[in-house]
Amino acid sequence: RRFAQWVKDEWQPRYKTFNPLEIVVPNVGVAVRSRMCHDFVTDALAVLYAEGAVLGAEEPIFRDHILIYASLVRPAAEEPRWARQRRWMRYLRLLHMYMESIKAQFTHGRTAFLAGWKLGLPGYWNALDTDYRVHLAPPFLNYCYLPLAIPPKTY
Repeated sequence: RRFAQWVKDEWQPRYKTFNPLEIVVPNVGVAVRSRMCHDFVTDALAVLYAEGAVLGAEEPIFRDHILIYASLVRPAAEEPRWARQRRWMRYLRLLHMYMESIKAQFTHGRTAFLAGWKLGLPGYWNALDTDYRVHLAPPFLNYCYLPLAIPPKTY
């Protein structure tokens, strides 16, 4: 019952969008978490563990991660609105130029990010009703499988 209440009162109202990308700043950590089914499982396991559940697995369980690398991430609201809108449109125009290859294979987004980085254009991201200005950094994008943290372990 408490778990169902947590889902209803905390998870569902806050996390209403699907966001498969996670933004990471090397040597700092996750700046913006992804929001998809794997994240629900990770958070749900932490809630169940906090309620006294004993968790474990015979073998590691892996989940997919799509990581975007950045040197700096900050709320875009710190910029004047007109500047933010203009920069955001430049970023979207850049992505649009690569859209067909990205649709064929999302990891081709790395090429678009590289082009923006070379041009000195920041990227923009929206998560949990907050806009972020993202200074992308090599290797820009990575798709990988990482072990699921089963509490008490955390990653």
